[in-house]
Amino acid sequence: MSVPQTGNVVRLETAPGDDVLIARVALKDEAAFGLMSERYSGLIFSIAYRMLNNRSAAEDMVQDVLFKLWNFAGDWQVEKGASVKTWLCRITGNACIDGLRKKKPLSIDDVPEMEDTTQNAEGDLRTRETGAIVGRALQDLPERQRLALVMFHYEEMSVIDIAGVLKITPKAAEGLLTRGRLSLRQSLAAYKGVL
Repeated sequence: MSVPQTGNVVRLETAPGDDVLIARVALKDEAAFGLMSERYSGLIFSIAYRMLNNRSAAEDMVQDVLFKLWNFAGDWQVEKGASVKTWLCRITGNACIDGLRKKKPLSIDDVPEMEDTTQNAEGDLRTRETGAIVGRALQDLPERQRLALVMFHYEEMSVIDIAGVLKITPKAAEGLLTRGRLSLRQSLAAYKGVL
């Protein structure tokens, strides 16, 4: 099998599965770590951004989770039934919840607006405003409800995967989703004419 170079990351022509890669990361294989990082950085960032509502904190969270992947890859065990994706989502979710409990994150209102120079500025502005309203409403939810909603609606994870991440039963995960949707719906009711 040839191993072509792309920048600093070594690419394998046919990327092995997560279980093979994480075993190689546990042995401190940098190429496998590069592939895992490339494969999951976007997911980690997406969950962290929606949980923390802060781009800089989400970028830091990606680095923290990847650091944990490098140092604790040997802790993941295929026999326990959780996929590598579920394990990384659990690490990300727990780290976000810990971060939220330690300090209050910056609000999206604290970030200055950048001037919009696109041709469809009005539509883009409406989209950003809607996203900001939903983001603020998500921030008001309890952390586990927020994490469940983010994973289900934004990351398109199944209820079973969410249950695995949160270490709860699928029925309990469905309950979190139901309560989260209800709370979110109530929070957004005030914006009915805007959304």
